[in-house]
Amino acid sequence: MAIQNRQIGWSQESNLLWQILKQINKLTSVIFGLKEAATPKYKVYTALLTQTGTDAPVATVLENTLGYNITWGYSNVGVYTAIGLPNTFEDDKFAFIQGAGNSSSLASLWAYNGSIDFSQMILECYDLGNVGSGSFDLKDDILINQFIEIRVYN
Repeated sequence: MAIQNRQIGWSQESNLLWQILKQINKLTSVIFGLKEAATPKYKVYTALLTQTGTDAPVATVLENTLGYNITWGYSNVGVYTAIGLPNTFEDDKFAFIQGAGNSSSLASLWAYNGSIDFSQMILECYDLGNVGSGSFDLKDDILINQFIEIRVYN
């Protein structure tokens, strides 16, 4: 709705209301402009993973805009799988981000055989306690609030 021009002879109250309406109109334009500019360029799953014993990792989900309910399964010692993702995403439209873990462990997230088959996404956890010997063994009980993020770009 267009705001009419201010008219000669309006009362002081009418002029004030006209000024307020103009300011509200400007603020509305700014708010809607910012909302559109802030639209994310990707969808994301961000979680903190903790694993104990021979159980699957438990996720504290910080954000999930992917539209899939992701759970984690136990495959083998130090090897866990993401469950609930679709089989594929478009080439070059995804990224894995993970925290460094603690000083004695390394977590590595990857899609099976380097492909983009997300139905077999795997998280491997290595014990770095034997780093001097060059041995990196898969191990349970080393995921403690491990940061992990999966991004799928629009």
